[in-house]
Amino acid sequence: MKKSGSSKGTGAKAPRRRSPAQARLYRHWREFISRSERHLEEQSVAKIDAATERFRQQVITAAAQGAEASVAWLSLGLWSFDPEERLICFGRMLKCMEREEELSPSTDELGQWTFAYYNAFGRFEIARALVYGGKARDAKAYLEEALPFARKAEDMPVQGEAFEGNIEGKIAGELLLLKV
Repeated sequence: MKKSGSSKGTGAKAPRRRSPAQARLYRHWREFISRSERHLEEQSVAKIDAATERFRQQVITAAAQGAEASVAWLSLGLWSFDPEERLICFGRMLKCMEREEELSPSTDELGQWTFAYYNAFGRFEIARALVYGGKARDAKAYLEEALPFARKAEDMPVQGEAFEGNIEGKIAGELLLLKV
């Protein structure tokens, strides 16, 4: 996830420069977002599927080169409809977020909200894929892990624009629907 805030004058370390593989991944990600929006406007499912497959290969290639980004896995997960693939994408997103937060902790409210919200969202999406696969107990564990992140995000005065909405309520609703 993109970090907010500036390191100027705060005594914080300067941001690390991206490797060539990371720079390529972010370029592919921006192109994928642009293409997806264009294909949505055209209402072309075939073009969206082709763009998603191309991006999937780029993300996998970048990961093999040691370049991963939570935003790439998030975007791929959102456009993937296979439950197993969604498990992989959102799982990798969460691991990347953890690594990104260790390397460059969020210093402002929007960055902290982003970290909390997407931790809740990723776990929520993993749980949904697990339910689809008949693994309600595992899904319940992910939803229970997601709740504290969701509460933190919803209690913050600053909230991001994307995916806003009662994530805590969605998680609670899914927990109520589980028959475990």
